[in-house]
Amino acid sequence: IFKIGVVGFKITAPIRKLGDLADAGEKKNFKEKDLAVEDLLKNLEILAKDYFVSKINSKKIFQAVSIPDEDIGIDSDYRLNEQQASTIQKKYHLGAVIIGQIPWYGKTNPWYPFLGMTADIALETVIIGLATKWNSTFIFANIGLELLTGIPLWYGGAYLFGSAFRPVTINAQIFTFDKSVRIQEGEVEVFTAKRKLKMYPKDLRKNKSVQLEAALKKALDGIIREMND
Repeated sequence: IFKIGVVGFKITAPIRKLGDLADAGEKKNFKEKDLAVEDLLKNLEILAKDYFVSKINSKKIFQAVSIPDEDIGIDSDYRLNEQQASTIQKKYHLGAVIIGQIPWYGKTNPWYPFLGMTADIALETVIIGLATKWNSTFIFANIGLELLTGIPLWYGGAYLFGSAFRPVTINAQIFTFDKSVRIQEGEVEVFTAKRKLKMYPKDLRKNKSVQLEAALKKALDGIIREMND
């Protein structure tokens, strides 16, 4: 059976305070348990790795092996070079090695909101302008509505109709070994994870940390799909 070595998924997102990971009620609970931001990030990285390994193994097509990263000497950006990947491959007799980074967690690249909302507003302004003979009231009302609905979508925070807008991005390096080493780069970005969120108890779905965790799992599923393509 084809064996895949999973080194892990490092959260490199700019997270410095509990509010980036949890809402007010959860923050109080975490503080009572003496959990700092670093503890929560480490727990999330363990969760991501364990979920990814178990998800692959549940399909019974490949065998995922959890690789400890302590003795590999990974750079601070949590990427492997070809020599490091080959060392892991030989040690664990693998067909592939994967390592990932989570550069955005709860927020997205700041350029995406700007570009996305600008394009939407420009297109809708032209359509509304032509339809209303460039009535400024309608045009500015639409711009206000776009900003009101667009900011929660891109930056996260809204919880409406059982769906939470919590962006998560995962970048991954995949090394495949045959006669030579093939290196692939993949990226998956998730904004909502309504189906994943339904797997949690109803009273927990409104919690920011749970919404982010659901989005993280959906993004990891996306990386697995990219590996299979």
